[in-house]
Amino acid sequence: MKIAFLSDSHYDETSRFEECIRLHQWIARDAAERGCRIVLHGGDVFERRSTPQERLAVADWLHRVGGLGMDAMFVRGNHDAPGDLHLINYLALGGMVYEQPGERWLTDWLRVACLPWPSRASILAGARSREDGEQQIAEAMRDVLRGLRSEEPGVTTLFLGHCMVRDSRTSTGQPLVGCDVEVGLEDLALVGADAYLLGHIHLHQQWDIDGAPVIYPGSPRRTAFGEAEAKGYVVLTVEEGFGVVGWEFVEAPATPMVHIEAEWVEDHVGLPGDVI
Repeated sequence: MKIAFLSDSHYDETSRFEECIRLHQWIARDAAERGCRIVLHGGDVFERRSTPQERLAVADWLHRVGGLGMDAMFVRGNHDAPGDLHLINYLALGGMVYEQPGERWLTDWLRVACLPWPSRASILAGARSREDGEQQIAEAMRDVLRGLRSEEPGVTTLFLGHCMVRDSRTSTGQPLVGCDVEVGLEDLALVGADAYLLGHIHLHQQWDIDGAPVIYPGSPRRTAFGEAEAKGYVVLTVEEGFGVVGWEFVEAPATPMVHIEAEWVEDHVGLPGDVI
């Protein structure tokens, strides 16, 4: 089975909106042509509380995904306002949103363990002091991750989460909102997943945990100046009895962004090396 994975769409009608729509339509078509059966989204569908125009664009994209024979599921990101993604559950297009930790069985041997953006405020609310709260946050996160583990033999688990991995690299210029809860690879390992599919960071990067890939696909479009790296999504291949047998990063035809260096000399602007 092939699975498409993307994250950090940031639908925003005030910023490169047509580019965002074009690239998501391209990803839907490309994923279908590659034989993907489901689309997993790692959160931050919207940039902030959504507008009617942005919700309509997401609905159109889901119609395209469903029309191409694929289901879709999402976890909420830190930019997604609570409850803002519920419309996906009402579109009857095979889409499902997780705003709380949970799991979904795709087949009798393949499950997705879901972790939406963790709320620091809800964890700290029961703490007696800030110091207790910091320890409580770390241990509460570990408890949640342990709860997403499956001990059933022969089961392949994909972890789908929106979280900040300690020591991850960001794109130059990516604004980080509310990034005060971090997890380490040793924390993620508590899930015992066959692959860890992560949203939040716009720069594509990967690690591994005991041979299981840990993947940020990055954003499918350039959401801020400085994101000059390749943009795209990820395709995974899973097989019953073998788990994740391969994955690849697929570059999308995002509008290029380049960095230009110039020198200011009195009343002349020139590129380095120009003769003045």
